[in-house]
Amino acid sequence: MVSSVPSRPSLSGEVFAASLQFAGNVPPRDPDTLDPPSGPISYYNFAVSFLKANRQSNDIYWSDVNAIPSLIQAEMSHCPGLKISHHDSPHAFMAHVGELCRAKTHHREQCLVEWSADEGHCVAIDLLVRDAQPSLIAVESGTLNAQGPAGLLMRLRFALERHEARIVPNGLERHLLFLETHAQQSPVDCAMFSLQNCKAMFRDAEAFEALHDRLRSGEFADMLSKGYASSEECDAIVPPSLMKHTQSSRRLADYERRHLEGHPERSATISRLTRRQRGLTFSRNERTYSVSIEMARVKTAGRALAAGGGDRTLQVPSFEHDFLSSAESE
Repeated sequence: MVSSVPSRPSLSGEVFAASLQFAGNVPPRDPDTLDPPSGPISYYNFAVSFLKANRQSNDIYWSDVNAIPSLIQAEMSHCPGLKISHHDSPHAFMAHVGELCRAKTHHREQCLVEWSADEGHCVAIDLLVRDAQPSLIAVESGTLNAQGPAGLLMRLRFALERHEARIVPNGLERHLLFLETHAQQSPVDCAMFSLQNCKAMFRDAEAFEALHDRLRSGEFADMLSKGYASSEECDAIVPPSLMKHTQSSRRLADYERRHLEGHPERSATISRLTRRQRGLTFSRNERTYSVSIEMARVKTAGRALAAGGGDRTLQVPSFEHDFLSSAESE
């Protein structure tokens, strides 16, 4: 990942590593000696071990996916009113959408949708059912210049067109907004990005309900003639909440420049994101890299342990530094 060097010093690895705790009295271990996690405690320790070593595991995607059911339950308990449904394929997701449309009730929820149970990729979708018709705002945390994101988009469009065509009479350009945010530049973090994006869409309900209205009105039809909104196009319309865990400082700077052209009133909000990102940026493999999503993984795993009756002190403790205040790092 190519990224510019932050303009202020980031937190030292020694201070950062010292803040992490291990569950079940398990001492820190070399990450290379760890097997992929098989349960909540080993998942938590797996995430902490690699973060403490300032490294990334190639096994983390499937570890996240295996833990997703318990993580979702913990996050729904943590955020009253949050409802996240989990689907192992676009086809299964569209069956769920069809049932909601047939119920003919107004409904909104967040959904985590996998490419397939065997192929590793997933996205977050904000689903709104109104007048027995759905509108879908799908958030791709990476880029469509990769097999997983492109394949998932194709299957989602196919499922929507072929299996539930009766509920999208106005064409996909008024029912499906697929956003390429490019906040993620690592190859293995899409499940955790998707979970965090579900939470962001729930908390930023007003902004996403406005996007649903604009989608249904046909405002994005020309932009969506190619099937999706590129990262450059997304920058003008997506709220800052979706960029909280952006891994590249250059990418966040591009978002800030483009977004503020139409939304200067959000300058302070994006400045806080930039300051937060700088505080979570480290050198890794001769590049600078924000570990915000990895911090989110540890905190989410800790909440899942606590929700299951484990030690509630396992979550990452708060730093005195303002960029890791409880409000910003939740």
